Amino acid sequence: MESRIPPDRRREPRKAVSAYGRIWYGPQYGLWADCKISDRSTSGARIEISAIYRLPRRLIFAHHGAAPVFEAVLKWQRGDAAGLALEPASAASQAQPWFERIAKELKALGTVT
Repeated sequence: MESRIPPDRRREPRKAVSAYGRIWYGPQYGLWADCKISDRSTSGARIEISAIYRLPRRLIFAHHGAAPVFEAVLKWQRGDAAGLALEPASAASQAQPWFERIAKELKALGTVT
């Protein structure tokens, strides 16, 4: 019987984790939601977040207790799971007022930025 498992397109392997994170989205990244991270690599993450959140294509992501803050692109969302492609926040993003606000929020949560 032929396997119907799609090929894994990831550039690097992900490690299973059980940690929490937060995403920011919307105008000036003023909206946020906490999520659970189920696997992670340097360039991607699978998160668990309630399906009531219809995530936009671009958002900001941080892993509680770890640096850095990432700019993320939503690759897929099915039910309560979503896949993100991650890139460290650019210098242009770090110069924005919303980035400073996010950094303060993370510091208050005890997250390294």
